[in-house]
Amino acid sequence: MFKLVCVAALLAVASAFKAPVRAGRTPVKMMASTDSMIGAGVETQGFWDPLGLSKDEGRLERYRVVELKHARVSMLAVLHNIVTGLGYHPLYDGKLPTGAAAMAKLPSAAWVQILFAIGVFELTIGKQDPSKMPGDVTSFGDAFKAEDQAEFEKMQLRELKNGRLAMFAILGELVQEQV
Repeated sequence: MFKLVCVAALLAVASAFKAPVRAGRTPVKMMASTDSMIGAGVETQGFWDPLGLSKDEGRLERYRVVELKHARVSMLAVLHNIVTGLGYHPLYDGKLPTGAAAMAKLPSAAWVQILFAIGVFELTIGKQDPSKMPGDVTSFGDAFKAEDQAEFEKMQLRELKNGRLAMFAILGELVQEQV
């Protein structure tokens, strides 16, 4: 039964990559708040918002900030899963299993440290400044930013697309471990 639920979940996730297309209909006109968003219509070849989540511009910007944060964490999680799968863990000398099994093996003191570190990051340097672009939380990557605006937008689109892929990749890796 669990395997059936996992397969159904994977099929539901896979269907999110392509928007339904109806022949003879014109695409929905993009709203002003989504015109300037990088990656808004990349996967769907046009603006697609069946749930109406883009109606409130303030919430839409918050969704983008959260999307970028989850994307960055997911990219690190995929890398972590690969590295620990090869038998290397900087803190546990390869004695800790990979993926979801590692969560059960971590000592409670490790969970306290993890939650404390996340809280400190979220409340200090990881807090989004409303006057800055979504995802621009510190000056950490300023040395790597492209001078040309078009090249910078291409880099942002790459980060967004790789992050979206990584979110599904880590989900798939964790589900695959359970099957």
